[in-house]
Amino acid sequence: MRSAYILAGGRYNRVPENEPREWSMDILGSAAAVGTVGVVIFAAYRANRVLAAGRRRDRLLTRLLTFVTLASLLYAGVVVAAAVSELDGSVLDAVALIAYGAAAAVCFVGGCVLLRSKAAARRLKLILPSDAGFLPDSPVHITAVVLILAYTSVIFGDFVAAGGISGLADSISNTGVTLGGELVALTLWLVATIVGVGLGLRRTFRMAIVRLGLRLPILSDLANGAGVGFLMVMFALIFTATWMGLVSPEQFQAQTEASARLAESFGSLSAIIVLNLLIALGEEVFFRGALLPIFGNLPTSIFFVILHTQYTLTPAALQILIVSLTFGWLRKSQNTTAALIAHFVYNGVLLSLGLLQVRA
Repeated sequence: MRSAYILAGGRYNRVPENEPREWSMDILGSAAAVGTVGVVIFAAYRANRVLAAGRRRDRLLTRLLTFVTLASLLYAGVVVAAAVSELDGSVLDAVALIAYGAAAAVCFVGGCVLLRSKAAARRLKLILPSDAGFLPDSPVHITAVVLILAYTSVIFGDFVAAGGISGLADSISNTGVTLGGELVALTLWLVATIVGVGLGLRRTFRMAIVRLGLRLPILSDLANGAGVGFLMVMFALIFTATWMGLVSPEQFQAQTEASARLAESFGSLSAIIVLNLLIALGEEVFFRGALLPIFGNLPTSIFFVILHTQYTLTPAALQILIVSLTFGWLRKSQNTTAALIAHFVYNGVLLSLGLLQVRA
């Protein structure tokens, strides 16, 4: 949603909070968001339909994915141009812009090459870890790669347009975390997952549930999920204590500003329970349920870290990577349900501790 808002011409934190919001910009941002999600869902649906028909290529799908990659490159150009106009001579900001432009170009070239070359898809299969079930001839898997590359470029663009960690923190303070927003996010995650696994086209409901590694929780799911969740909480606390000991208080505060604002926005313990359940359900079903069997644990975890922009360019990204890899291991060794429980416990305990600290 945020990326679509920027794409429509909006900018984070450029308008003071006491000034009225432009309704026309809200409408454009919402329309862009709906259009973006619609394109992604249609691409996933079309890819499953092509695979169900026994075809490997589809002209409409290829054109649509080419459009997506071009749109992501155009977005990257707009973001860089806008950010360059606001540079104040900072070498660090200039290097960040160059890095983002290079990343966007790599995503664009990678997506185009995969769409045009079967040999490139086969090479990708060799690069992916041994636990990846990626099929080079599957239009569904190729579509997933292209969409992930395009979305990665947009995520980095959001981070640049927001003004880095401090700008993102201000944005979080302005918008917060709401039940309505998380319900929308959960719906999008689930719709993308359901369409992606081919429910109604290639799989029945039961087959889709099995493919996603879901089931009603039993005692072992609860015990293993809660145990891993608390273990990751202890790891996070030790990691944070070590991090605080290696940097100055000012640097630590600057690096954790966005994540701290996010924790504060939950407001109450009851909100943490409800909202965290929605977050854990949507993310685990999508990442560990749908993506991990295709791309393997490490690539899926890297994409998971990229999505959490509040940790971008900070040591916390390494922490989230390790936590994600652990959730992925739990999904592979048990199921997605256990990983979902671990995610819920991990987020819930840390957010509750953060809220209690703020109140104290």
